[in-house]
Amino acid sequence: GRAARLAHPHHRITIEVAEPLLVRADPLAISCILGNLLDNAATHAPAGAPIQLIGSCDGTQVVLAVQDQGPGVAAEASERIFERYARVARRGGPAVGGLGLGLYISRRLALTNGGDLRLSPSTGGRGACFELRLPMAQPGADPHSGTAPPGACGEEP
Repeated sequence: GRAARLAHPHHRITIEVAEPLLVRADPLAISCILGNLLDNAATHAPAGAPIQLIGSCDGTQVVLAVQDQGPGVAAEASERIFERYARVARRGGPAVGGLGLGLYISRRLALTNGGDLRLSPSTGGRGACFELRLPMAQPGADPHSGTAPPGACGEEP
């Protein structure tokens, strides 16, 4: 939480986790995915706007949601944003810079670790909400048994 706030000092980042959440996934992969999601939220949300990271559990999976107050994602682009090199225009504006690899790599990392990354309806109908779903660790199991492929947080090999 502190690292995210330091990386994005112009946004109010809040973290809400009701209980300890143990996942069966590679910590580097989780860090990379959440870093990408928080970077995207900070890029699209106005300065000073809140960004929420909400952790919960649905019985079999841990759900980590990143909700921003930016312009959101048009419905027709909700799957295209996860494609390699996808750069989608903001609502009412031009396409955002970057290589268009962040969400593509993030979804691959989630799938490699037995989970998924998807765009969900945002609360209040404003902004974007991305849900990272990962398998819960079973009691007594190694919670860090997931994997991160080579070059996971960088360029494609």
